[in-house]
Amino acid sequence: MKRWFLGIKSLRSLAENVQLEEILIRRRYVGQRFNSIPTLVRRNFCTLRVLGKLGISEAIESLDERMHLERLTLMTFDLVENGEMDSTSLSERTRMCLRRLAGLGATFDHLSFYAYSGFELTKNPVLFMLRKCNVSR
Repeated sequence: MKRWFLGIKSLRSLAENVQLEEILIRRRYVGQRFNSIPTLVRRNFCTLRVLGKLGISEAIESLDERMHLERLTLMTFDLVENGEMDSTSLSERTRMCLRRLAGLGATFDHLSFYAYSGFELTKNPVLFMLRKCNVSR
C-alpha cells in the first residue's frame, strides 16, 4: 500500500485524478484547519474506507448519509481558538459538533477520538453520536 503525504495545493489536483481508500492527515499546529479536505473526502466517498486525524469541523462538512467508513479518527484540534485547550467554550463547541455529526447519517465501524475537553463518554451527546453512527469499536 502506498501512502501519500501531500501539501494542500496538490490535494486539489489529486482529488480529480485518483480514487482514494485512505486519507491520513498530519497536522502541525493546534487550531489548524484544512479547507480542501471536505472536498477531497466528498469526491472519494465511494472508495474511502479510512479517514485519519480529521478535524471534527472538517468531518461535519465532509460526511453525509452516503459514507460508511471502516475506521475514523477524529480530533478537536481544529476547534481550539487562541490556544485555549481546556475551556468551557471548547467543551461546548465539541458537544455541539458531536450532536451535528450524529445527525449527518454517516456510519463507521471503529472510532478513535482525540480531544482536549468535551468528550465525556457518559454524557448524552457522545452516547447519541456513537449509537447514530453505528460505532461498534
